[in-house]
Amino acid sequence: MVRLIYCIFWLVVFFIPIALLSLVPPRHRKRPNLFIYRSLARVFRIKISVRGEISDKEPILFASNHMSYADIIVLGATLPGNFISKAEVKKWPLFGWIAVLTGTVFVSRKKSGTLDQLDEVSAAIASGKNLILFPEGTTSDGKSVMPFKSSLFKITEARDITVQPVTLSYTHINGLPLQANERIKIAWVGDAELMPHLLEFVNLGMIRAEVKIHSALHVKGNRKLVADEAHKVVADWKS
Repeated sequence: MVRLIYCIFWLVVFFIPIALLSLVPPRHRKRPNLFIYRSLARVFRIKISVRGEISDKEPILFASNHMSYADIIVLGATLPGNFISKAEVKKWPLFGWIAVLTGTVFVSRKKSGTLDQLDEVSAAIASGKNLILFPEGTTSDGKSVMPFKSSLFKITEARDITVQPVTLSYTHINGLPLQANERIKIAWVGDAELMPHLLEFVNLGMIRAEVKIHSALHVKGNRKLVADEAHKVVADWKS
């Protein structure tokens, strides 16, 4: 509980600079967003190592595997982009608030809302945002990468956008290699309630995360091919 209070204290301290992000035009939010998420990584004691280079051809759609709410901190501290997230995240305590103020693009997961999703994503790209997508559509325990849903990759059929796969791994807790039975302490899956899991998470100690930024894909013109190729790159590195 002491660690949770400590984290909440620093989040309160960061409230004003995070809130001021809403006044910054989207094209100029990349550096402030990185600063906010890197500060959160320090608060939550997440040490991040990065391999690979970010493409210099924008806009970029980053496509990553997904295990936990912690992924938001890790990738937000690493990639110059805004998250694409399910609308329900707005209601999450703490992370929903941060997501709103850092310019997350919220989309409905309903099949009937696919066109609206694409409109939201297209508008975000037009405003100068790079985007970070979790195409699995949900979290996993990290042992493998689930198939990528292709719906939001349809934006690559209409726009010239760079697709860059990203593989995220959690490798150590307090300097010791992460054991198979410890994955669930970081991964937030199934029906686990957020706050109890978060309380356990903040008490784990120092967590090491590794982000592998892969080369941009050359596959274009077909959302399913793009999704499959991105999945193959991410999953092959993960295995």
